[in-house]
Amino acid sequence: MNTLFPNRNSVRTRFSRRRGQTRQIRAALSGGQYRVEQLEPRYLLTAAPSGYDTVSADWFETVAEPTFSVESSSGSSATDWIGGFSDDSGSTNSEPNGWIVRLSPSVLQTMSRVSDAIGLFSSAPGLRVLGGLGLPGQLLLESSACSSEILSYLEVQGFVSSFEPDLPISVSTFSATSTPNDPRYGDLYGLHNTGQSGGTVDADIDAPEAWQVSTGSRDIIVGVVDTGIDYNHPDLAANMWVNPGEIAGNGIDDDGNGFVDDVHGYDFANNDGDPFDDEGHGTHCAGTIGGVGNNGLGVAGVNWEVSLMGLKFLDANGSGSTSDAVQAINYATMMRNQYGQNVRVTSNSWGGGGSSNAMRQAVEAGSEADILFVAAAGNDGMDNDSNPQYPASYTSNAVISVAATNRNDSLAGFRKYGGTSVDLAAPGVGIVSTVPAGGYSSFSGTSMATPHVAGAAALALAVDPTLTVSQLRAGLLGTVDAVGSLSGKTVTGGRLNVGRLV
Repeated sequence: MNTLFPNRNSVRTRFSRRRGQTRQIRAALSGGQYRVEQLEPRYLLTAAPSGYDTVSADWFETVAEPTFSVESSSGSSATDWIGGFSDDSGSTNSEPNGWIVRLSPSVLQTMSRVSDAIGLFSSAPGLRVLGGLGLPGQLLLESSACSSEILSYLEVQGFVSSFEPDLPISVSTFSATSTPNDPRYGDLYGLHNTGQSGGTVDADIDAPEAWQVSTGSRDIIVGVVDTGIDYNHPDLAANMWVNPGEIAGNGIDDDGNGFVDDVHGYDFANNDGDPFDDEGHGTHCAGTIGGVGNNGLGVAGVNWEVSLMGLKFLDANGSGSTSDAVQAINYATMMRNQYGQNVRVTSNSWGGGGSSNAMRQAVEAGSEADILFVAAAGNDGMDNDSNPQYPASYTSNAVISVAATNRNDSLAGFRKYGGTSVDLAAPGVGIVSTVPAGGYSSFSGTSMATPHVAGAAALALAVDPTLTVSQLRAGLLGTVDAVGSLSGKTVTGGRLNVGRLV
């Protein structure tokens, strides 16, 4: 009989933690800020079923269409990091319509897809299941009841492992041989700084030195989790990932992965197979990662050759939801694990909404699949050590948090830093890259620094495809150039050097 006491204590602990979770959510809602506490994984007494942390096409199922939409957040013109849930007046919406729920491992032993779970919420006040986010038991629900009713209901349901509001995420930017023949290569000080435009010689990532070893490989897939990609851009088209199991435009899910016509990726914002960029941010990031090099046109990316997967979850206003971001991350993991697509890196130049248990689970599932998660540290000038910003502040071996430097190796004026939470910096001020409709433009932000690091990771994988996430992380952090302005401001005190890395 004594063997029952640990289980009883575990039950009390689980419900105590759930009450703590609910108090955090209630406080955030009443205080006008959607900030979800950083949750540790919680499990019921029964063992987790096999595959609990494995992305499955059956758990991406959509069973109902939402009646709510994510509101755009205007934010500051000098940041690519928008937190909270605000309308244009600056007020904060305190009634989320969407909720992300994770079912317990024990109840999942009796079900295998989203539609099996609908009946669980039949007595819920104003809750209905919309669909799944990719991991078993990870569901998106819509609510018509007030948040206090939803919280009171969810916190006492034994079949619920964790829950959180579906928070909005936003992004905005502001303008501001081994040598390729691309005409705008000379503008790319981040790759090769010769002192152009008042810069400091060699305040760069040493791309030409790296290109003496490799200029990339289309065998390496980088997921650009963003506003989409202009896959017709003449400097990107040749480097777009093409799903070998899908036939374009036939309206059929040819490869059976649950997504129709996902030829170059998927649009989770509009729920269709066309991840075309209608905002511009994602295309700019894609050009830094993999603008076709040495083609006599425009710019060159860190990789002259690579495969870019468009994972669009931010809309034309640069806004999106946590649930769509989670689906985008889970999609990349599924395509690697179940469909043999060599997705090894995701580039994540976005943030907001606080810590999310669902997103943490998605990042960790990707980590288990050896997918590196490179994230922008943000631009609000605050210290991430004391003011964590997500997803960059998730503590995972797979997450690389990136700050931005300018052409003189100084921490950018819109700087985001953290001596223990921001890993390294990369050029992010006045970065020239591709934009939709075949154009080029200069943007600034940690959004622009992040794809330099994601591109560097992909280039390292082109040299050695066997590198694990841990090895990639160690390589990126261990080969930086020490920079005085970064001392005490990042974990490494340094700026990316891809020449050393490869």
